[in-house]
This record gives sequence, C-alpha cells and structure tokens, in this order.
Amino acid sequence: MAERSKAHAWKACVRENVPWVRIPLPPPDLELCNPSHNLLKIACFLDLNCSKRCSKLNRMSYVRKHSKTGIYWYRRAVPPRLREHMPPISGFPARVRTEITKSLETRDLRAANRLAGDIDRRVQRALDQAQTALNGGAHEMLPQSAPTTAGSSSAVYTRRQLQDAIEAWRRQEIARVETEILNSPLLDNPAEVAMNEKFANADRNFALCEGRCENVPGFYEAMSAALAQQGVNIAVDHPALRRLDKSFASAWHDTITAREYYILGLPYPAAETSADTVGISPGTTPMKQSMADDRASKPFLLALNDWEREMPYRGKQISTYLSDVRSYAAVIAEGPISAVDFDSVQRWVAEIQTSLSAKTAKRKLSALRSYWNYLQHKGLMPRGEFPGRGVTILRTRTAPEDKRRSFAPDDVVRLWRMAESNGDVHLANAIRLAAYTGARIESLFQMRVADFGETDGILFVRFSDKTDAGVRSVPIHSAIRPMVERLRASPLPDGYLLSGAINRHGERSAAVGKRFGHLRTKAGFGPQYVFHSIRKTVTSMLRVADVEEADAAQLLGHEYRGITYGTYAGDLAVPNLSAIIERHLTYPDAL
Repeated sequence: MAERSKAHAWKACVRENVPWVRIPLPPPDLELCNPSHNLLKIACFLDLNCSKRCSKLNRMSYVRKHSKTGIYWYRRAVPPRLREHMPPISGFPARVRTEITKSLETRDLRAANRLAGDIDRRVQRALDQAQTALNGGAHEMLPQSAPTTAGSSSAVYTRRQLQDAIEAWRRQEIARVETEILNSPLLDNPAEVAMNEKFANADRNFALCEGRCENVPGFYEAMSAALAQQGVNIAVDHPALRRLDKSFASAWHDTITAREYYILGLPYPAAETSADTVGISPGTTPMKQSMADDRASKPFLLALNDWEREMPYRGKQISTYLSDVRSYAAVIAEGPISAVDFDSVQRWVAEIQTSLSAKTAKRKLSALRSYWNYLQHKGLMPRGEFPGRGVTILRTRTAPEDKRRSFAPDDVVRLWRMAESNGDVHLANAIRLAAYTGARIESLFQMRVADFGETDGILFVRFSDKTDAGVRSVPIHSAIRPMVERLRASPLPDGYLLSGAINRHGERSAAVGKRFGHLRTKAGFGPQYVFHSIRKTVTSMLRVADVEEADAAQLLGHEYRGITYGTYAGDLAVPNLSAIIERHLTYPDAL
C-alpha cells in the first residue's frame, strides 16, 4: 500500500512538475524500461527540491519578500539576551545588535532559500557563540573517545562544530566529484550511465533520503571517515555519531545527487563549494566556473547580427538600437562580455548626457538592456540582473524654444503655395494631405491605391501606423478629394500615390522630409517646426472646436485611455468622422 501511494505521488510530481513529495527514486512498479534524459532531469529536480513531507514549497522561515520590488530578503531577530554578546558575522558590514537583515538580490524563491540557508548557517554560528559567551563558556559538549593529537588523551567538540565538519565534507566531496567528472573523457550516453547508477544504489539512496540510517550498510563507518578527513577523530561506536546521523545522511545524499547532475553535464544548484577546496570564489563550483569563464570570455558583440535578425522592431528602430549597443561597446573597447559592469554602464550614460537629454539616455539604456536579455536568452550571458539597473540618469528639461510647435493654419497654406511655386508637386501634395488627415509623413508616402475604400459615397483611406490605435480609416476631405482621385487614377508603377526614394531604413519619406526642412527655413521658421508640426496643427484645430477627445484620437491614430470611451466604446463610423473634419478642418485661401 505504501509503495502504491508513493507511485501515485511520483506520477503526480512528474505529470504536474510540482514539488509536493520527496521521493528520490521511481517506485519499481513504474514502467521505466526506456528511461529518457528528460525523465532523469525531472528525477534530479525532484530529488533536489522536494520536501520530505507532503507540502508545497514554503519560504524559509527567515526569508521575506519585499512588497514592491518582489526581491527576497533574509531577516532574523537577535534574542535580547544575546545582543550584547553577538560577534561579527562574515558578510555583514557592522556588528549586529537587534536584527540581522540582508538582501538576497533575487526574485526566485528557490534561489532565495538556497542563499538564505548559507547565510543562516553563519548567523546560527554567531548566535551559538553569543550563547556560549553568555554562559561563561559552558555549553553542550560532545566528548570524543579517541585522542585527536599526540599527547592529548581527550578532546571535546560542540554539536555545531561537528555539523560544520559534516558540511565541510559535503562541500569538498561535491567539489571532488565534479572535478573528477569534469576531467574525465566524455561519456557516449550520460543519461544511461546516470540512470544505471541511480537504480544500482536505489535502496541506499532511498534510506538516506528517508533518514533510515540503520538500513545503510557501513553508514557510521562512512561518517567517522568523513569526520576524520576534517580532523575530527571519533570512534565508530561513539554515541555522538547517532546524534548526527540525519545531518550526515542529508550530506551524503547531496553528494550522490550531485554526481548524477554532473554526469548529465548539469550544474548542481546546491553545491556551495568552499573557496579553499577548489581555489575559486565561494558558492561557485568548478563546472559552473568553467562554464562562466567560457561565456565571459566571448566578445560582447558576438550575437549582434543574430539579434538584428530576430528583433521584433521595424526599420529605423532596429538601426537605432544597433547604434546604441555599438556606442556602449566602444566604451568597453568592444571587449569581452566580462567587461560589462555597472561602472562601465554609468560612464556610458554620463557620456551620453553631456550632449543628449535624459529621455534619450533612457532609450539607449533600454536598447542595451534588450541586447543583454537576448544574450541571456541564448545562454551567452550568465543569469543575473542587468548591470545597468540603478544607474544615475540626471534629469534634464527641454528648453521652451527647443520644443516642437504647431503651424498656424495660414502658415500651412503659405508653405503649400511655396512648394507649388518651386515645382515640388509631391511635397505640395503631401502638405495638403497632412493638413486634412493629420497623418504622419511616412504614412502618407506608404499609401497605395488598394488602401482606399468608399462607404455611403464617402472616400476614406486605411492607415497602418506604429501602434494598434494607428490602424484606422480616415475620411478624405472634400477639399482634397479631386486631388486624391487624380492620384488614384495615375498611381506610380509600384502602386504608391506619392513618389519617394527608399532609404536604408525602408522609409519612403526621408528625402521629402529633408526638402520640407529647406522649405521651412526659407519661409522663416526655426528647427522647432517640422513636417510633424502639421499634425499638431490638425490636433489644435480639433481641440479649439471642442471635438470629443475620443473622436480626435481615432482620427489621429492615438490610443484613448478613458474607461468609458477607451475601453467600452467602439470606433466612430466613417460618415461621423467625415462630418467632423468637414466642419472643423477649414483653411484660408482654399488650401
């Protein structure tokens, strides 16, 4: 009955991928004649992360989640009686008195529990030392039956010292296994090798996981040998070992599970290898260090071309993002990925802000963040927060004289007449179309004959702009309908109504936009007036006429965020929009 319930629990874990029950091995009655790599991964995952009792994964009791940022923190109160005796704790800047807090710098619960466990061991060690100091140096001692050094007949160890020795053995053993597998020849079928080892030691592994140490042959001999490796010599028959059996069973099971992970070429998340065992930073294992070093040595711009092909953006935005990333790469001299850090990003942003606004700096930082996320997605960048998070961007204010302005209606007429007198027919037509539709310049130059339709005798054009709201139907004003009919009757060979040369971004309006800039300067307008200012003119005319904002937003292709009209109301019909523009978009001298 027990085996059957375990089988059901195992099947539920594999099916739902939810760590509810810790069952280290599939029960024999499960049909696993053809074990797959994926199944073994699930088994390793369950071995590592599942609790020993039937319960959902809970946060460690000293882990707290920030309500706004979602980042986990370690927080543990110091008992009042121990506050005067607390020693310094490694990893904390000052001597702790009332409370011990530290940011775990992660939003992942499993990672937070793992990091908090390492911190809590150090904190518990400090609390034990404080308790010892409070008791005047007297606390529970575990005697040892065999001498530890020559000339010494006995020695005493605290329970914490013995548990620390077991933890040190666990770290060293995991590091030894990893180094051994890392330096061994590649296996032809690592999944089969790992699965065979798993089934060969099934009884022992299950007993270790359940804490039934008496069912493991040679358990206490192995514990005594492990402690001896750490300089703690305790006889196999000493009763002190019986009080440490669960700690050693957990450590031994970790080393077995780690071996299965490393055979598969997977990093073992719980391998907190000490620095003095392998010569690398704490919390890093040889396999992790090798993988991280390999990725960090690759050029930062290695995946730039792939990123360009896979970017979900259009035209000019792609070129802008590529230029932004290359400008940052110049700061690190196009060095390796390891050169990307907070300081270099801060220098780059400061350099940007010497000549550009805060808004531009944020946009460039967004491009760098997008490329960083792409590198992580492709496995070229180690997982972690974006190095540019928290950089200082100084606030800047656009001078009033530099802000974009709208033309007066009679100025629009004057510009149109100047374009006609210069013989620039396409620019003159674009000015008239913009004045009566409020469309962007590129939208006008993307118009084809197929984009036009007619309903109730009203001619309209379908625009497809940058956003969902930009996809709209705009009626053609009666003042420009003859011109539009003429253009529709004699379109360009490619079907467009207006002629324009395509630039490297795929835009057809760039050349005409430059010609408008020369025309504007000749007419006496400053750089704050651009072709887009005509769109501002249309917006201003609709506002002066008290047109409903939702209706104006539909005409101009803006998203209306109001609850009633923005969320629940549908679009206005073309005849209704036509009535609005016929009544309110009027220009002097019959534009």
